[in-house]
Amino acid sequence: MRILHVVESLDPSGGGPPVVAAHTALAESLLGHEVSMLAHHSVGERDRAEGMIKNAPVKALVPVDLLPPPGRLDQILGRDTHHLLAQRIRASDMVVVHGLWTSTVRQAASIAWRSGVPYVILPHGMLDPWSLHHKGWKKRLALALAFRRILKRATVIQTTSVEEREGVQLLDLRVPVEVIPNGIFLEEVDPLPTKGTFYTVHPELEGRPFILFLGRLHHIKGLDFLVDAFQSLAREYPRLQLVLAGPDGGGRSSIEAQVQSLGLQERIRLVGPIYGRAKYAALMDAQCFCLPSRHENFGIVVAEAMATRTPVVISDQVQIWPEVKEAGAGLVVPLDAQALSKALAQVLGDDALRQRMGQAGRALVQERFAWPQIASQTIEAYQRHLVDTKTAARSR
Repeated sequence: MRILHVVESLDPSGGGPPVVAAHTALAESLLGHEVSMLAHHSVGERDRAEGMIKNAPVKALVPVDLLPPPGRLDQILGRDTHHLLAQRIRASDMVVVHGLWTSTVRQAASIAWRSGVPYVILPHGMLDPWSLHHKGWKKRLALALAFRRILKRATVIQTTSVEEREGVQLLDLRVPVEVIPNGIFLEEVDPLPTKGTFYTVHPELEGRPFILFLGRLHHIKGLDFLVDAFQSLAREYPRLQLVLAGPDGGGRSSIEAQVQSLGLQERIRLVGPIYGRAKYAALMDAQCFCLPSRHENFGIVVAEAMATRTPVVISDQVQIWPEVKEAGAGLVVPLDAQALSKALAQVLGDDALRQRMGQAGRALVQERFAWPQIASQTIEAYQRHLVDTKTAARSR
């Protein structure tokens, strides 16, 4: 099958959509399919975008077209990118469009529809109830003007959680919806970094135990709850540190102000973004990983933590939570600083519990969240809905 993945950006600092799009494409290529990608890039992003494919832990042939960022007029008319995008789409059997609310999505879906090429919309959480409520009037307007039609024309909408599927169904689009989780390449994690590697790079930690957060520094990540929870833990564990690692998503200044107001500057470290092997080195040295998000459509970083056998503490708004709880790979708590502090203390205070959680998390990733298994599910869904589309067309 010839599959084209279209995503707004392939810069890994952009979070989930670039990484998921690239890894899905790589995994599908390893299954023997002809897979390519198309994305925009901004100044300074091109090297990171190309590097994510070239430095992937698996060797697969996935050609990538990186287009310059669209200007204001192109965001509306799409003239600058139309020719290449149309050429790539018409040479494909299936187009997978990542994200929503952008000119790239609108243009790719429209070209595919006019060209008679089936397309999948993978909204990356942008259609679940929480996301639709955030800046709701803008999204309702966008749905009314263009995106409802784009969604209704899709061959299938692919979600990563049951909650997101339910949100899509509330829109009454009458389009098939598939729930397929995200995954990770275990080849990217293994062999696991040597313990102590992160401490070597960050001597300011002085070998002290630490809780780790990985992700964008943004209000949605619930870091204000985590900082408040850590204030209680800091008294009980005088050597304990909290490491916040990730790019500034607009929330760094408020976090720094909160840390300063609590007098925790020497206990909470903001170390900036870390990627690749450095990320896994940080997880290997952490006592546990914490993701207290107000909303998280899946939580791929939770799977990455589990792959390193690091126990996790997450909020019940991180949609991978049912699997984590069922497997015993970590603790799931309501979005509350006191509940978060209690759960973290439980994990920190029990070496045997941390070891059991780590082993359970690794087993869970191997069984359910490795990319080869996930890619097999996506291919099966594409093929099944392609057959359904052809059957429906013949019956007209």
